[in-house]
Amino acid sequence: MADRRTIAVGLATLHEAYPTRAITEQTAEVWLRLFEPVPNAAFLAACERVAVQPGRTFFPTPGEVMAVAAPSLSGNSDERHAGCQ
Repeated sequence: MADRRTIAVGLATLHEAYPTRAITEQTAEVWLRLFEPVPNAAFLAACERVAVQPGRTFFPTPGEVMAVAAPSLSGNSDERHAGCQ
């Protein structure tokens, strides 16, 4: 599952592609919590795929990366977030 080092590498990749957003410790903590159920390799592959999406000009949201990394965990159908609507 996504660990602290993997999240740091993924965020660094996205930051280099889209240097419009500062990556803070809080950013890393939130992404770590959100992507904890995602395998390391899937998270890193998703960051790389999103980084080279044609037409993208802004840093992606966690939801956009999750849709690539683990589609079954993205969106409102996720039982983990059932009470968050």
